[in-house]
Amino acid sequence: FGALMARSLGGGWLWRRRRAAAASLMLLAAFALALPAGAQIIYRTNQQMVDEADLVVRGVILTENARWSGGGRIYTDHPHSITDIEKAPQTRPEGEDPIPAVNEGGTLAFSVIGGQIDTVIMVAKPIPTFDVDDEVILYFVYKNDKWIVLNGERGKAEVQTKDGNKVVVGGSITSGIAL
Repeated sequence: FGALMARSLGGGWLWRRRRAAAASLMLLAAFALALPAGAQIIYRTNQQMVDEADLVVRGVILTENARWSGGGRIYTDHPHSITDIEKAPQTRPEGEDPIPAVNEGGTLAFSVIGGQIDTVIMVAKPIPTFDVDDEVILYFVYKNDKWIVLNGERGKAEVQTKDGNKVVVGGSITSGIAL
């Protein structure tokens, strides 16, 4: 078949050249259609973050427990001790999920996608990461019976001690710029 096509299209070298050009165009089209997916954090001021959050708390990450979830994803559970409540949850309108009570001195557990199990590491940007004993301020929304960090990395601010004073530092470049 190839020989027949080569003769009908004017010779072997011309056939190979057209075939190579067609293959190149197909590869170019495949790359153009396969653009990488990405996520963005919508810029929010501190006041907008507080307004949109159901809960804003300061505390310390107590432990971390990475686990496998459906679809081959890793989630990490983080219990968080609450030292201060900056914004307490409000009562929701009738028909919406009620928000559980949160108390200073209590613990709030939340999960984020990503983490490490043995030698397998999953990183999801722009999801914030946490280390045990991090002192953080977190902005949460309550959805589907879960506390979710609001607006990705922007929903985390680190509390650090510098020269004996506590200062709030963005948990990422994005949140650092916003602060």
